[in-house]
Amino acid sequence: MTCRDIPQRGFTLVEMLVTLTVLAILGAAGLPTFRDLIRRNHVSSASIALAADLAYARTEAITRGTFVSICPSVAGGTSCMSPDLNSSYASGWLVYTYTPGTAVPGTAFARGAAGSILLRQNAGSQGVSIQAADGKAIRFDQQGQFNSSGTGTTVRNPPSFLICSTGGVADGSVGTSTVRAPGTFLALDASGNVSHTSIASGESCGA
Repeated sequence: MTCRDIPQRGFTLVEMLVTLTVLAILGAAGLPTFRDLIRRNHVSSASIALAADLAYARTEAITRGTFVSICPSVAGGTSCMSPDLNSSYASGWLVYTYTPGTAVPGTAFARGAAGSILLRQNAGSQGVSIQAADGKAIRFDQQGQFNSSGTGTTVRNPPSFLICSTGGVADGSVGTSTVRAPGTFLALDASGNVSHTSIASGESCGA
């Protein structure tokens, strides 16, 4: 019996170049979709985290029988952001209360202040803008209802948040730019319940 060598044939250079070209085209076509998915996940995670901490603050107010507040924090979480300077939660937020008798309701948190109790801290989410209707602390009373953050009795409008990806179509800005990834409008009603409304992809995601 005679054995013959069977010639082996591999890819030619032209075939390899064609294959790489097709893969490059497919990869380029799928890249925007992949980026949008990442941005969508960032927005969703930030929205869920903020809603969870609002619910937590409400529950703690009922459990402790005292006022519990949540405020936008400065970088590092040492204190609340000044409400007159910024209403952005981009640097994170703080859930806090005070030992009864050590501070009046509506007092802003400051680490090390007498009677201050930090219950929870969130450092914010990279690539996500969280803009509140204003920068005032959100306060829940002993019944878990939203209450004004001042010492008076006037209750301002229930707070709301606009949560957007910072990856804009053109330059990555937020503001009034159009974003590929959808955003979320989060609102708190007078009873302390949180609702979510999606901002469709391609719509304006800014104040």
